[in-house]
Amino acid sequence: ALHLTEDAAPHLHQQAVQLLQAIRDEYDARQAVCESMMYARLLELLARIGREWDFGQADARAHTLPIHREKMLMACDYIRAHCLEAPSLETVAGYVGFSKFHFDRLFKQFVGMNYCKYLNHERIARAEALLIDPDITITQAAMQCGFSSSTAFSRAFRAVKHCSPTEYRRMQVG
Repeated sequence: ALHLTEDAAPHLHQQAVQLLQAIRDEYDARQAVCESMMYARLLELLARIGREWDFGQADARAHTLPIHREKMLMACDYIRAHCLEAPSLETVAGYVGFSKFHFDRLFKQFVGMNYCKYLNHERIARAEALLIDPDITITQAAMQCGFSSSTAFSRAFRAVKHCSPTEYRRMQVG
């Protein structure tokens, strides 16, 4: 399985994000031959991945983890279920029976990003749904998603979504 992350291949990740946004824009515009344009951009994305992704590295990573795969999936499920509580690395490592150092190394290998970044991605995904509701303030969304302040939330949100929570809300709600 290909897991293209910003950490693993920053340049390729950026290109993929741009092409996926172009596909979405084409879909939203619904202009003549939009399906052909979307298909062309998808083919371009697949071609770029084929040329630039180091499949040897991905294969090596996949072969080093089979014995830990189930535990890493358990950890991801646990994080997803408890992300609003912001569980510590130690808590999740203990849950799956590893020391925090061993877990941290295996988790990054398995997911393609470190624990804190993954936790923030999960929390931001929850925040996206809240930001669509205009009755919920950005500070309320931040607190409901386990962030200690709206500043910390805005910083994490921008790192994941490449826009501020306010900009995201404007794009989604209109």
